Amino acid sequence: MTEQLCSSIMTLRAMGISTPEICRELGIDSDTVIRLLIQGEQAISPGPIASLPERREGNGSQAKGQQLMDKLISTMTKDQGSGLLPVWTFPDLAQAMRNSATAPVSRDTLRRYLSKEGFTFPDYLNWVTSSTVIPDAVAAMTEASRGLLYVVSHRIYRTVDPVTTLLAGLTPSNRLALLARHQGRLSPRMVMEFLEALLNLHKGRHLVVLIRGDGAGGRLARDAWQRRQRLLHLYLWRGSRGISKQWINSCQSGI
Repeated sequence: MTEQLCSSIMTLRAMGISTPEICRELGIDSDTVIRLLIQGEQAISPGPIASLPERREGNGSQAKGQQLMDKLISTMTKDQGSGLLPVWTFPDLAQAMRNSATAPVSRDTLRRYLSKEGFTFPDYLNWVTSSTVIPDAVAAMTEASRGLLYVVSHRIYRTVDPVTTLLAGLTPSNRLALLARHQGRLSPRMVMEFLEALLNLHKGRHLVVLIRGDGAGGRLARDAWQRRQRLLHLYLWRGSRGISKQWINSCQSGI
């Protein structure tokens, strides 16, 4: 029964149905929906990378993985000279990689690679909060606003020339949004541009964003509140201290 319910939830989410709508359709609570979404994504994640023919040898696998990351970053940053900094979704990135004039990459290969590199919702949630359980306050806000939850974090690739910071957001259904920039650290400006791009990507929809509250994430809080983004509910995770309660209260007044 759980397997069938999980399959139904995954199907509805793939159709773009929101969590509250899934709850009403199937007669279950939001905690169950989110838990089964995570369970379903884990169940369909790829098997050991060693089983793939092109990755049987350790050194060769690392080299090919580095080549693929270089190609991904090159694709995502090719228009930076024009001042355009688009947020890349997985379908857009998969299309660009598949249409590459040199060494095209299939959608399945790209998905397997990104999953192996930890670009999944459970990985990012654990990365930000040290747990795979969505904080109660975040889950409550997502339900109250009928919003879309993103967990956001960044990585710095120093093996790429030039050094590149990659900012990524993932939803419980593993919807992916990426922004790459040639810079050696995460800046508040890059985070703000990413959040604004997410709002443009999901026009008219409430977004609940969970991000680490230290570094650039913490410094952007005041600017985000001054902008009074009605549709943006930003939660800052401050390590062992948990979510910033002051910021929760500010965000809750924005619905």
